[in-house]
Amino acid sequence: MNVDSICPRSTIVGTLSSSSSSLLLLPATEYYRTLIVTGGMNGEVHFIACDGSNDVVKMPSRTGSPITALTIGNLRGRVRTRPELVAIAADGLLQCVHPPYSHHSSVYTQTVQSNIAAAHIMDVDGDGQEELVVIMTDRVVRSFRWSLESSRLHPVNKWEVPNQISGLSIGESVTSLRSAEVWLSQLRARFYVCVPFSGQQPTVIYPQNKEVRSDVMLIPFRSHYIHIMGTIISNIVIVETRDRTAIILQDILLCDLSGSYSYWRFANYCRYGSKRKRGRL
Repeated sequence: MNVDSICPRSTIVGTLSSSSSSLLLLPATEYYRTLIVTGGMNGEVHFIACDGSNDVVKMPSRTGSPITALTIGNLRGRVRTRPELVAIAADGLLQCVHPPYSHHSSVYTQTVQSNIAAAHIMDVDGDGQEELVVIMTDRVVRSFRWSLESSRLHPVNKWEVPNQISGLSIGESVTSLRSAEVWLSQLRARFYVCVPFSGQQPTVIYPQNKEVRSDVMLIPFRSHYIHIMGTIISNIVIVETRDRTAIILQDILLCDLSGSYSYWRFANYCRYGSKRKRGRL
């Protein structure tokens, strides 16, 4: 089988004051350049420019807990068009700021539930206002919505699933074009859970193909966000069903946290023929 390897375009190197606990890439918009945002084990958030300038801006820590989730979106009201970065710490401290951050930036803070491992902002119910969806470290999925009257985030829904969550994907619902759903891979289980954001109860679904093992993650129709919990990942396969090809990603993020230095390198990836629609963890 012929395999074509494509080398990474560049290597990004940054120096942080502590080990990184979360990472988010912000593509360039009319408001900011392409940025890499890192959350530190000490609660700091760093904004690293990707234009060769080596500019690193630090948002000081407001908590001693690690930053465990980073996301971007228009969270605080539908009238706002400039996206906000949301950083959530392990103790539940949530911070909202407009990137690029400066020492004069206004930072909104609020305490939510602790032990949040992943977060995503999108309009999950089609009402024109974006919600915050968070995945907990145990078996819980929650959603929050910004209230213009109280100027605070309020909880909307809470779902509990059978097993610990090992991977998630948020996308459009196949049954309703105006709503979204999240598919959750369950740790060491041969089933996944579909959680509709319409408020209905989660549905446990078993794959019809008996060849699908517990190390395979299924994703919804038109997926917008994919997050894999933990670090025990051998590779990720992205399948293009039209031309029956796939892209395999190996060592997507390579981190060396020795001392006070952190290095990021986007690894090689290759394209090869495939007949199965499968994403392997």
